[in-house]
Amino acid sequence: MMEFCPRGDLLTLRQRQPGKHFSEQVVKFYVAEVLLAFKCLHMLGIVYRDLEPENVLVREDGHIMLFDFDLSLRHTVSPTLVKSPSFGTKSLRKDPVYGVRPTCIEPS
Repeated sequence: MMEFCPRGDLLTLRQRQPGKHFSEQVVKFYVAEVLLAFKCLHMLGIVYRDLEPENVLVREDGHIMLFDFDLSLRHTVSPTLVKSPSFGTKSLRKDPVYGVRPTCIEPS
């Protein structure tokens, strides 16, 4: 069971557009949404292997949900977020830099 997505999937939504294609701005938005979803899944150790427009649902607020996890794999390595020093000595950033490192790699 999952949340109802009244806008349907990306394929159906694209077919309803004039010329049956999205504008460049809309494409950039959905690509960013998919990349964020993949980042979240990878942080949970999940490898999603069935990306296609039919498997990307659009919620009422316009954001996406991935579904159809039949081909997905649960990876044994779960990445963690670690704080690392800023790159370079003249960094303008005052906040720490964060990166992703698999848990199997020990900090040096």
